[in-house]
Amino acid sequence: MAGMATSDALANALVDALPGMHRPAVAAGNVTPTDAVAEHQPKRKLNELHDTGLGLVSDAELLQAQARHLQAVADVYPNVGSVTLGQLNAAKQELKQELRQELRQDIVAAKQELKQDIQSIAVLIRNQKLEIENSRRLAMPQQNAMPFLPLEKATAGHPNEGPTAAPLHALLRPVPIGARPPELPFFPRNGISRAAVYALNNVQLDDLAWFYNEQFQGPALAARRDSFLAFLTGGI
Repeated sequence: MAGMATSDALANALVDALPGMHRPAVAAGNVTPTDAVAEHQPKRKLNELHDTGLGLVSDAELLQAQARHLQAVADVYPNVGSVTLGQLNAAKQELKQELRQELRQDIVAAKQELKQDIQSIAVLIRNQKLEIENSRRLAMPQQNAMPFLPLEKATAGHPNEGPTAAPLHALLRPVPIGARPPELPFFPRNGISRAAVYALNNVQLDDLAWFYNEQFQGPALAARRDSFLAFLTGGI
């Protein structure tokens, strides 16, 4: 079966349907856009007529029309943008590698995010137990009172202004969540008494607020102390 020459318009129309491909430099031939449409529409009509079983088109005529259409396409594809099969395969492998790398990065990021979420949840659970214990101690008679236990840091980061206490200054920043305050003159590691809570001044409360990245607010110092005690006891 002889090859069929193609026009620039037909070649460009075919190539434009292929993303990322360049238009081929195909010399004008015997096929015009009108010829292409005229070739395609009868072929489609032949298919429709053949499928009806009316017997108006023979198998040989149908095959001949299909062969002419396929030959016109085949004449175009070998010249598409001078891209070889090897180049296409190399591009496909490069794309696969890029996708694999992106997938690995997404998986690593997702794992890290999941790890942080699990750590945050674990801190909240431990703090909830400490809050319950501190609330129990708050309800004790004064003569049997026990110190309130320090909570773990649950909020990442710190306010802009740094702490005043030297032990807090010595900490690596940012302090990770899950950490407890170091030994402080106004808040021992084994806990702080109710009397010591109500002896805290504004600077000391600011230092604790910096460490926990929480706000112990109030219109007066007494209200700030109440806010800190509520923080230790879960708001009870």
